[in-house]
Amino acid sequence: MVDYYDDPSSSWQLLSPRAQQEYFSGSESEYRAYWSGYQLLALDDARIVESYPDGSLDVTVAVLNYRIGDVEVNEQPVLRVTRLDGRLVIDSDPR
Repeated sequence: MVDYYDDPSSSWQLLSPRAQQEYFSGSESEYRAYWSGYQLLALDDARIVESYPDGSLDVTVAVLNYRIGDVEVNEQPVLRVTRLDGRLVIDSDPR
């Protein structure tokens, strides 16, 4: 997850197909347009907050501070992460 927020504009492949479709209408260009104004200000480690029987995890980033356009965001997002074809992908809304 830390890698995702380090450069989300080039991290489309880190989203599950469900997340790509549900949150960005399946459009990589829409995704890139959303993140085009993104500027990372501060980022700290991720940690698991919940594990589920299906192998998915809820993961949070301790500190995420960024600017998108003129808006500064400071949050601790919790994202669902799941395994797809042997790799970990984000399966929830990363915005």
